[in-house]
Amino acid sequence: MATTKTAAPAKPDAVSKPVEAQGTPGTAVAAPRQAPVQQYVPADVAATLMAQAGAGMENAQAKDFALPFLALAQSLSPQVDKQDERYIEGLEPGMLFNTVTGEFWNIRQKDGEPLPIIPCHFQSAVIEWVKQDEGGGFVASYPNREVAALNQRQDVIQQGQNKGQLVTQLVDTANHFVLVPSNRLGGLIQGILSCTSTKLRFSRRLMTRIGERAVGGKTLPSYAGRYGVQSILEEKNGKKYYTYSLFTFDGAAGWIQDMATLEQARHFYEQVAAGAKGADFNAMQETVVEGVVEEAGPRM
Repeated sequence: MATTKTAAPAKPDAVSKPVEAQGTPGTAVAAPRQAPVQQYVPADVAATLMAQAGAGMENAQAKDFALPFLALAQSLSPQVDKQDERYIEGLEPGMLFNTVTGEFWNIRQKDGEPLPIIPCHFQSAVIEWVKQDEGGGFVASYPNREVAALNQRQDVIQQGQNKGQLVTQLVDTANHFVLVPSNRLGGLIQGILSCTSTKLRFSRRLMTRIGERAVGGKTLPSYAGRYGVQSILEEKNGKKYYTYSLFTFDGAAGWIQDMATLEQARHFYEQVAAGAKGADFNAMQETVVEGVVEEAGPRM
């Protein structure tokens, strides 16, 4: 087995009400707020804890942390199956959920609200997956199709699995490292919005919007803007599935507004760019539906 080598048109108006995180009913998120330590801990204790930030974590490395995927729940997702141990109460197809905390947001265009995201970094890759009828699972990540195809063929031969057809598949993948508002944890949290198949349309539109933010011929940092992600229901070959749609915020709502958020976004960008944080595709599970690669939900 090889090792890791390295929609619908936007609405014309900005969101007029805050996004509700369904994982914590009754609470709305409009902007970054105090962290839980400041909300629930006495002021003197909170101040001391914040002054001692990092203590006990000195030896932690990037591999010791789980950077969550922000996954789009589908009808086949184990997280919507009440009989599955990974079931998340209240989660429904078309909602976005955090694969680590289980927090989720109703981003369905028909009855939800766009979730604001701040894109901090972008990576494209070709991911090799074992086909579902062969057991499924992540194999490797490659920088392009040429390298991927070469190693995919070698995999089959080396493992003695050459049955006249490949037992793995290559999936073009666009990873957006973003900040999103969280009710459960407070303020903005880090996550990966991973796009495959029909979701690549959303990725290309998002990248185009980011590229349009230029001053004097120079493109501003990707985290200069705020964008909205929604889900819409599509059908192909008799199979229905949710995919992403880009929402455009108007005016100031479409721009980053405060230095604290700017610094948080810049820090996340630097972490990913330096390789200190990245996507762990061992956590992902892919399902093939009539030629459409549908995220059935990451393993949690």
